[in-house]
Order: sequence, then structure tokens, then C-alpha cells
Amino acid sequence: MNALKKLDCLSTGLALFAMFFGAGNIIFPLALGQAALNKTPWGLSGLLLTAVAMPFLGLLAMFRYEGNIQLFFGRLGKIPGLMLASFIITLLGPLGAAPRCLALAHSTLSLAFSPIPLILFSSLACLLIFLFAYKENRLLKLLGYILSPLKIGLLVIVIVKGFMEAPEATLLPANTSHTFHFLHGLKEGYNTMDLLAAFFFAPLVIASISN
Repeated sequence: MNALKKLDCLSTGLALFAMFFGAGNIIFPLALGQAALNKTPWGLSGLLLTAVAMPFLGLLAMFRYEGNIQLFFGRLGKIPGLMLASFIITLLGPLGAAPRCLALAHSTLSLAFSPIPLILFSSLACLLIFLFAYKENRLLKLLGYILSPLKIGLLVIVIVKGFMEAPEATLLPANTSHTFHFLHGLKEGYNTMDLLAAFFFAPLVIASISN
């Protein structure tokens, strides 16, 4: 494999990270750790199953159908498959993941800069996203070469700053059982919607690999 192909593979992997690591992957693990206290490993194991392992299986399932969404969901029947796919994309768009990402970005930026109305911020952000995503053939390269390294760099800064400035604390024992926190982790991992997103991210990745 030559250097260019290795770079393309790395870019595709980073693009996948950028697509899957969204607002839910920041919000839910933090909330899970805050609730689980000394039983965090149990909660984390549940979260990893539904937020990492299951989306990976979803990608593999779509690869089996060569990224064909109609063929994948069509196994339920033409109309039921179309209805389910439409429902999932609605959850990922206007009714779920998109508003969550916009709300998190707005609240985070409001802490550092003068706050602007949420509706104005959302409109500008959606316009910017549309301009970047308009040409599908450039989307993965944009994510892999620019957005993902930027996201990783900012995450490293936040994590290091958190470790340096966080007060010393001792994990208190949680009053609930290991099973409770494991199941809580399962639920919160599913709430990231990464499994649902995998069905619609796969066609982009497969098209990029094919090209």
C-alpha cells in the first residue's frame, strides 16, 4: 500500500470518528460517570456496547449490502422499510441529534463569547453545514483532513485542562447496584444514536473507499 492510499485510509478513519463522535458522546458519558461514581466501569461497559460495538456492527451490516439503504431496509417490505428509514433519518435530523448538537455548541460558545440568540446561531450553523456538505465527494476529505484533527486537538486541550484544574476528589460509593449502572450505560449509549447513524454513514464511507 503506497503512502497516498495509507493517507486516504487514515483520512477515512478520522472522518468516521468525526461523524460518530458528536454531542451525545460528550454529554452522556459525563452524566453517566457523575451518576455512577465508583461504579463507573460498570456503566462504561454498558455504554461501550451500545455506543461503540453496536454501531460497528451496524456498519458491517451495511457493508454486506454495499451501503444500499433501500436494499437493507427493504427486507422489511418496501413500505415498512421506507417508513422506518424515514423515521430514523428524522430522529437524526430535525427531531433528535441535530438540535442536540446545535444546543450543545450554542451553550458552549455562550460561555466563552457574548451569547447570541439560539435561533440566529442555529440558522447560521445550519447554513454553514450545508455549504460544507453540499458536495458529497468532498465531505469525507473535509471531515478527515480538517474537522477530525481539529476536534481531537480541542478534546485533548479540554481533557488536559480538566485534569490540571479539577479539584482533588474521592469517588463516593454509589447506592445502586452494578446491574443498574450497566443497564443505565446501555441506555445512554443507545441515546447517542450512533447505531442509527451508522446505517446512513456507511454509504458515504463505502462510496469513498470505492473511489
